[in-house]
Amino acid sequence: MSFPDPSILAMFRCPASQASLQIMPQAQLAELNRRIEEGTLKDKRGETVTGTLPSALVNAAATYAYPIRGGIIQLIAAEAIVLD
Repeated sequence: MSFPDPSILAMFRCPASQASLQIMPQAQLAELNRRIEEGTLKDKRGETVTGTLPSALVNAAATYAYPIRGGIIQLIAAEAIVLD
């Protein structure tokens, strides 16, 4: 079984935009982690994002990402990673 289970994932919404969420594709995750290492990504609070991510969710418009760390999805609107 993949994590998160697609049937459960369908119940979640982006807390910042209310859009649906999906698992971030590997290529996009690699780019996200590259930008984290460069120190160029900020969250909605304006704080620099640190620590690369093993997995993440992304909203339908690809404007916000949410880390999955230790199997826990972190859906906190203020800590959404701004992708634009």
